[in-house]
Amino acid sequence: MCRVAGWGGLVVVSLLLILGAECASTGPGTASGLDPSDPNFETAEAIVAAAAVGRDGAATFEQGVAAGADDPIGDTIAALRARADVASVELSIDGATIMVEHVDGQRIAILTDQKDRAEWELAPNPTAKAATTAATAGGSAIICNEKSFPQSKQALVITGFQQDFDTDLNTITGPLQRAGYQPDVLRLSTPADLEQLQNKLANAGVIYMSSHGNVSKNLDGVYGNNVVTEIEVPLNDSEAFADSLLDMVAIFGGDFQRFVSVSANKGKLYWSLTPAFFGQFKYPNSFVYVDSCNSDHDVEGGNQLASAFTSNGAGAFVGWKGKISTRFSNPAAAAIFDGMAPQTATISSVDLSTNPSDPGAGESYVPTAVVSPASTGVEIQISISGTDGFARTETGTTDAAGEVVFSSVPGGASGVVDTITEVAGGADSSASAVNVVQNDPTLNQVWQLPYNPKQETLSNLSLTANSDYNIICNNQAVTQTTKLVKF
Repeated sequence: MCRVAGWGGLVVVSLLLILGAECASTGPGTASGLDPSDPNFETAEAIVAAAAVGRDGAATFEQGVAAGADDPIGDTIAALRARADVASVELSIDGATIMVEHVDGQRIAILTDQKDRAEWELAPNPTAKAATTAATAGGSAIICNEKSFPQSKQALVITGFQQDFDTDLNTITGPLQRAGYQPDVLRLSTPADLEQLQNKLANAGVIYMSSHGNVSKNLDGVYGNNVVTEIEVPLNDSEAFADSLLDMVAIFGGDFQRFVSVSANKGKLYWSLTPAFFGQFKYPNSFVYVDSCNSDHDVEGGNQLASAFTSNGAGAFVGWKGKISTRFSNPAAAAIFDGMAPQTATISSVDLSTNPSDPGAGESYVPTAVVSPASTGVEIQISISGTDGFARTETGTTDAAGEVVFSSVPGGASGVVDTITEVAGGADSSASAVNVVQNDPTLNQVWQLPYNPKQETLSNLSLTANSDYNIICNNQAVTQTTKLVKF
């Protein structure tokens, strides 16, 4: 039996199971707990052997960090290359993950950049540029159409290792509730949780995931952005390992080898999910935020997590193109969700009118917005988009009557259609919310791990979104859209 308990570091083992057996027999004395006659036996045994390499490599790395070594990553790579059971070692394209190929073909990823590491510090000699502008995807306007906001009011908040990350989930669920969503928190700590995830992803208008992440190779040598769950893989108990393995096979069937890898963190191993898993669903123009290291790192020639969502219907994806620390990723997520939600929950309705109400060709008009109940100081934004290319976004604050009168809009030619969207309560588009966070001087600092020269800032925060994308347009209490046709 191969024992792997009691070691530090984070290891990812990509694996391929030989499927076809409805059940498996246990084999006392085997490392995997499976009987040699079981069709999964050889691969299961190889997983255990590969995990031993990961255990040793992770232990070497953690010992180097604890001793204050100048280059614990390089020292670990050198130690692994000296092993007879290692075919090759390289640094992953994310610049932090040590990729190890076992002689039997299994690939192991040793992570060195976990976002909860105590070694994260402000860079003593910052050279990286702080963020100066956000991604322009979507723009600052909010125009309500079927492509500009989620088509479901269900929200899924998926958590991992929150006891280590010190995340206050109320900073995510609270704004979602203000925006009119029904958030469901899912920890992913049991196989039953994983089955729930499969059932809920396709109905979620908003998806937020916070966990460990990495860019590593699968068994066939293809890179991908992986997300770690808290479902443990008990490699220190052969019979429990066999049971856990069969749980995953039962959930994923013949797709298990594409959907799952094995990760280990702080002496425990966990099942992890690949982009292929998330790419099996169709999403209702969802807003997706994956708050993990390298969740949007470019994976040329591999499986991109962002594409797994956006190619299957998601309207926006927020992720990180580098490694992160919870010291800036937690407040960034809180600020983005807060920015996209209305700042008040007291508005019951909004009304938009124009004077004149039916302008003719070439005739200008003045928009007016009113909130109910009447309240002073409510922020209202209108965005106007004309079929002739005219565009304007304007913000005002209600008076004592709950009213805002906006600037006159110039007339358009005959047949031109103006779409006017009114948003009350100060909710921003996804692009505006990200832009505000990236330019927040209290967050916009340069961070570094002492043993990795690459410096990290909020410039790693990435947004891909449809035009005018937001999460507020399906809340009719604070939004209204009007179309004016000029004849």
